[in-house]
Amino acid sequence: MVPETTCVQNAGACADWWSQGLNVNPYEVDETHGEAAYVDFAVPEDADVQCVRIVSRSKGPGGVDRMYYPKEMVLYRGWLMGSNDRKEGVEFMDSPILIDGWTEFWTTTADAAGGPSTNGQVTDFSTKCGLSNTMLFGELIDYVQGVPSPCHCKQLCIDSIDSGCRSFKYRIGTPTLQPICYLQGEVISITEGGEGDSCQDFSGFVSGDTGLRLMDVTPKSVTPGSPFSLTVSGVNMPTVESVVLRGTTPARQRVNCRCEGGLRGGCCCGGRCGYRMLAPLLLCAEARRVVE
Repeated sequence: MVPETTCVQNAGACADWWSQGLNVNPYEVDETHGEAAYVDFAVPEDADVQCVRIVSRSKGPGGVDRMYYPKEMVLYRGWLMGSNDRKEGVEFMDSPILIDGWTEFWTTTADAAGGPSTNGQVTDFSTKCGLSNTMLFGELIDYVQGVPSPCHCKQLCIDSIDSGCRSFKYRIGTPTLQPICYLQGEVISITEGGEGDSCQDFSGFVSGDTGLRLMDVTPKSVTPGSPFSLTVSGVNMPTVESVVLRGTTPARQRVNCRCEGGLRGGCCCGGRCGYRMLAPLLLCAEARRVVE
C-alpha cells in the first residue's frame, strides 16, 4: 500500500475514492452537511468474507491533519436484489431489523487501532456472524449442506422465519466433511465448549440467531391525546438469554413516538403520530440512522 504522504503529493498515485459532494462531513452539522456518506460494494455470493479493511485519508493538502474524517463506522452485510433465489421479487429493505433487510452489521471506531498509520487511518472489521465454540440447542427444522459461511447460514435462517427458524448452528467444513447449516426453532439452551459440566469440544461450530426482526406494528398511527395500546410483532425480541447472543442489556425495548415532521422528544405535538422501534444494538451504535 502506498504511504499517505505520497498520496497527498500526487493523488493520481493512489486508488482513492472521493465523493462527488463538496460538503460531506461524517456527521450532520447544518443544512449543507447531511448524513454520513457510504460506499456500496459487492463480493461473489459464495465468498466467505472474514475481514474488511477501510483506509481513510487522515491528511489534507500540505500534509496537514484533516479536521474531519470517518472515526465511527458501520459495516452492513446483506444480499443484492436478484442474487437470492429465496427473495425473488422481494425488494431489499435498508434495515437491520426487518426480515428483508441486512443480514448483520458491525461497528468500530477509527481509534481502535491506535490512530493513523503511515498509510492513513486504517479501520478493520471482523465480519463474523454468531458465536464460535458455542452450541445452541433448539428444535431442528432443516439442515443444508455446502453453505459457505456462518453469515450465509444466518441469512438462510432469516429467509426461513416463516417456516419457524429462529436460530442456527453452523458446522465448519473440513477437508473430509462439508459444512452444514442447521436451522432451528427457539433457543432452548446455550452451551460453550468446556463450560460447566460439559467436556465437549464445540470448536467446529458457530451458533447464533436471526437477531431482532420486526414483522408488524399496530396501530401504525394514533391521534394525539387519545389512549391506545401498542402491539409489536416480531421474532427474537430482547430477552435475558439474548444478552449472551447479542451482548445487549437485559430484556428492554424502546419505542419513540414521532410527529409528522420529525421526533419531538418522544411525544406528539400536534398532527398524527407514528412510532420507531429501536433495536437495542442500535441505540448507541448508530443513532444517526435509526430504522423505522
